[in-house]
Amino acid sequence: MDTARPAPSCATRTRSKQCWRRTPSGSDRGRVRFGTELVGLAQDGQGVIAQLVERGSDTALRVWAAYLIGADGARSMVRSALGIDLVGQAAIAHWVNIFFEADLRPHLADRLAGLSYVHNPQVTGLFALADNARRWRMISPYHPQRGESIQDFTDDRCTELVRAGVGRADLDVRIVRVWQWEPSAQVATHFRDGRVFLAGDAAHQCPPWGGFGMNCGIQDAHNLAWKLAAVLNGWAGEALLNSYDAERLPIARWTVEESVRNMRHELESSASERDRQATHERRRSDGLVLGYAYASTAVVPDGTTAPQVQNPYTDYVPTARPGHLVPHVWLERAGAPISTIDLFGDGFVLLAGPHGTAWVRAAERAGRDRRPPLTCHVVGGPVGTLRDPSGAWLARYGIADDGAILVRPDGHVAYRCHTLSGDPQAQLLGVLEQLGMPAYDHSLLNHAALAAEAQRAHCTTPMRAG
Repeated sequence: MDTARPAPSCATRTRSKQCWRRTPSGSDRGRVRFGTELVGLAQDGQGVIAQLVERGSDTALRVWAAYLIGADGARSMVRSALGIDLVGQAAIAHWVNIFFEADLRPHLADRLAGLSYVHNPQVTGLFALADNARRWRMISPYHPQRGESIQDFTDDRCTELVRAGVGRADLDVRIVRVWQWEPSAQVATHFRDGRVFLAGDAAHQCPPWGGFGMNCGIQDAHNLAWKLAAVLNGWAGEALLNSYDAERLPIARWTVEESVRNMRHELESSASERDRQATHERRRSDGLVLGYAYASTAVVPDGTTAPQVQNPYTDYVPTARPGHLVPHVWLERAGAPISTIDLFGDGFVLLAGPHGTAWVRAAERAGRDRRPPLTCHVVGGPVGTLRDPSGAWLARYGIADDGAILVRPDGHVAYRCHTLSGDPQAQLLGVLEQLGMPAYDHSLLNHAALAAEAQRAHCTTPMRAG
């Protein structure tokens, strides 16, 4: 594999918007509406009606959906409408954002990076690429307790700060915009209210030290999407959705706590070798990013304990214990290498050991009962569709050669059977029952009919439900 290197560029909001606008406004997966604001919502036991206004034309729309996800940022209108409180500190620091234009390439040479930290006697802060060319953003702290305010940052002062950060007193700088930024460290008291869910910054806000904010938001979406799909497609009852709060709240709280620790360490550290080494260690966050685990009704425990580590934030021990992210192992399929991680994502996946062919029949039985999409692979052995050339897979996943592991669509382990005992069909069907996925039930599939009825009765502009 290629060695990871510092990123010479980053995906900025300005450039991302250009990509979003190339997205088709309508498809079989839904509709994208630009320039549209949510101004109200109402829900009952059947669905949610969102009240929208198109900016510019002031056209009012009412849209029905079986569920609504509020991923509308730190100032979430959805969260406010639901009356969900945030717990934590709203402003833990005060920073000035300086958006400027300058040609820094001669001064950076081959040291171009998405983010560059600066710490010298004149200025402390960081530089971020805005367009991967001439536009940049400098972020630097200021101190209201010392009488400073955002109004003190005139164009002349901002130019001096930029030049001090770059180390070139004669740098040609054009200040484009200056604004204040106050990072928060807050988590919503709960992420679900009936048929409405919070995700991303609407659910939790953390300072950016560590870069965990977007990761945490994507984890929310990954966790929630397959559960909503399971309910909407009749694979599971609505009780499965209760696991969203149970799984994501603890991880969000931990993420915010570690982000605050990172921020304080960065701001309080000096340029000494000891502090630089400590800062470097704080940037190793494998435990937080990869080692977290879920405990909920959407996971079947196997009686084992999590790997013991000295520092849960930095240390990661790969494990296939239920609730954890499935670990990487190189396998082979049709003679080509494939990571175990690339086997998951489209549905549930059952991986069985080389003597676990009985699990294949169990998976076929589950498929006949129309439970969630289930793919089964045998790793190794004469009938195995996957091969384990390194011989590391069984040990890494903690099973015998007739054991099996069931992985959720989000890559977390739902169930692990160390060794086969009894009827694998009964075991697998029982596990799916425990996960809230009983035998196929047509009564769970009334969402489409409800959507059509609600659109006719309430909505001036129908959209795809769900």
